Amino acid sequence: MSQINPIKNNETTGDTKTTSTPVSNQPIDVLCMACSDANCSFKPITLQRRPLGEFDVQIEMKYSGVCHSDLHIAAGHIGIMGKVEYPCVPGHELAGVAVAVGSKVTKIKIGDHCGVGCRFKPVP
Repeated sequence: MSQINPIKNNETTGDTKTTSTPVSNQPIDVLCMACSDANCSFKPITLQRRPLGEFDVQIEMKYSGVCHSDLHIAAGHIGIMGKVEYPCVPGHELAGVAVAVGSKVTKIKIGDHCGVGCRFKPVP
């Protein structure tokens, strides 16, 4: 796994966040919960993600959720999503702490609490 450690807020000054991050060109090993078939029997596995890009934020996960739509996708019940590739790692409700940010990220700093939610198109 990438050896980037989060910078914790200094209890005295309350501000040690930084925008500069040593970004490696190496793939990032991640621990995740995956299912290997449509039965959705989740087990922990390690996968590699691509290296952190200039617009990316690497999050040290603290919490994650898997909702009913994730299970339907993993089981192949939603045909419009195409054929499911296994191992399947569904999930879109994530929360944690930013431990690395790409050079063009402007709104999130190392040490910020952040997350990934459900994306949707607003109804006019």
